[in-house]
Amino acid sequence: MKTKCSSCILTLGEKNRIRIYELLSIEGELNTSQLKEALNINQPTVSHHLGILQQQGLVSCTKKGKFKFYQLMINCPYYQCQCILK
Repeated sequence: MKTKCSSCILTLGEKNRIRIYELLSIEGELNTSQLKEALNINQPTVSHHLGILQQQGLVSCTKKGKFKFYQLMINCPYYQCQCILK
């Protein structure tokens, strides 16, 4: 049986997702185009991984004009406390 924390850690086990997580932890907020450029991967791949990170509760999204900006969640989606990954 997986714990909730191990689910987050397993989600970050994929190289593109951990790279997205690292970039967001450094930059604070990035849109899909910025992530695409920084990671040198195509936009559908970035969107796919962002969707998984959102489902897991690791990132949130804010729409500004025609762009969606992504940032790390401050609190754990399961325990409502600061995430152990921070």
